[in-house]
Amino acid sequence: MKVLLIAIIVIILAIFGYNTYADYQRFSLENYKYEAVAIADVKDADQTKLMLYHNKIAQLNGHVITQWSANHIDVRNPEDDDQATLAARATYDRLLGEVTYIEQQLKAATPAVDPEVQVKQQKHDRMKELFTTTPNNDLRIGSKGALVYELQKLLNTKGTTIPVDGNFQKVTFEALKTFEASKNLYPDGKLDMLTLEYLFTE
Repeated sequence: MKVLLIAIIVIILAIFGYNTYADYQRFSLENYKYEAVAIADVKDADQTKLMLYHNKIAQLNGHVITQWSANHIDVRNPEDDDQATLAARATYDRLLGEVTYIEQQLKAATPAVDPEVQVKQQKHDRMKELFTTTPNNDLRIGSKGALVYELQKLLNTKGTTIPVDGNFQKVTFEALKTFEASKNLYPDGKLDMLTLEYLFTE
């Protein structure tokens, strides 16, 4: 009899523990929180709308957790249909509608990113960083290194066929000079920031 009583108590505690854990999981931050979508390249004119979007998400998340902690109402999946639950659910639906409406407006205002353009911009940024961190970055005959290597690759995309070896020799100098002349830049055969910018234009 004693064993049976202990078994019943253990079962009751297990059920209670499971329900408590399930409630915790149901309303742990990562499970109830509405996550903002990543909106890149939002125009200056849309900054106010972006702020409103995040404010509405905060209101939505606050409503969900407040209704649960204060009234034990899960507005996302209500278990009852009493007046308090229906009112809480109506507020949730309104807030969710506002969030998704603003979200769609922001997505529509955000230009689609062409993967090729994105890769090209990343290469451009890396080369500019190399340029600014490489000593004597104007590059002269005899210069060697990663910046020369990247310059040679870039020149070859512009129609030249020079060796890509990271060694700034006369053939690289002449190719760079020819490129500068073709863009109406001063043709000195030296890499500067202006020439670098032109190398990344069509």
